[in-house]
Amino acid sequence: MATKVFKIALPGYNAYTDTDPNHFSLYVDQVTDYVLIKEKTRGSVSCNNATTTSVAHGLSYIPFVLAYAIVGSNYVFLSGGDLTGTYNFKMTVDGTNINFINATGATRTVKYYIFYDAQKTGTPANVPLLGQVVSVAKIGKNALTATDPNDYIFRSDLNTFKITGTGTGSFTVTAGSTETKTIAHGLSYVPAVIGFARKSGSTKVIGPSQFLLTFLNDDYKLFSVWADTTNINFELRNDSGSNADIVVRYYTFEVPL
Repeated sequence: MATKVFKIALPGYNAYTDTDPNHFSLYVDQVTDYVLIKEKTRGSVSCNNATTTSVAHGLSYIPFVLAYAIVGSNYVFLSGGDLTGTYNFKMTVDGTNINFINATGATRTVKYYIFYDAQKTGTPANVPLLGQVVSVAKIGKNALTATDPNDYIFRSDLNTFKITGTGTGSFTVTAGSTETKTIAHGLSYVPAVIGFARKSGSTKVIGPSQFLLTFLNDDYKLFSVWADTTNINFELRNDSGSNADIVVRYYTFEVPL
């Protein structure tokens, strides 16, 4: 029997012949689960300087979270690493709370998005399908009866976070320096954003608050990524003894709260 597929192509691509999952808003081939993250809730919280502000996520496992600190006109992506760079603000997620640690010197607002998708599994969430719902279950799961959002590739009753754009850039970072490199996003709003970096010629990719230290002189760091009214900004540190060509990629998302 022929494999049943469910594919919705992005503009400019042929859903009948294209086989690149990146060219689809929904790609189901019954071979690999290409999961769309499913939003539980979103909100904002005021975080005082030199304090940790916690927000209960309401799940019995550690969920995937995206969060952004508003510093001036900048939306700074928060992560769990200690490499905070210019913006001394970070986030951790445990089995109960999202914890925002503010060391910026002033009270800041954080906008956050909590998803049902688990970073570390635990007691499953129970969210029954109500009314008329379009659902696509993961391989081996029942789309008619499963109540755990983690059993689904897509559920129309749960918001999926939309990518509004992506782009790349290549920059030379001077040896022994920290530099901020920018790419214009061309949007009429300040987007939620996430970005990644790698040394030119390497296949090893790092995200915000990460570093790469090897015996091949690949000693560089991606401190932070943020968006302002015009640009996507990458704060990069090159601790090697020579100039480094760093390639970056970013993804912008829907309008923040």
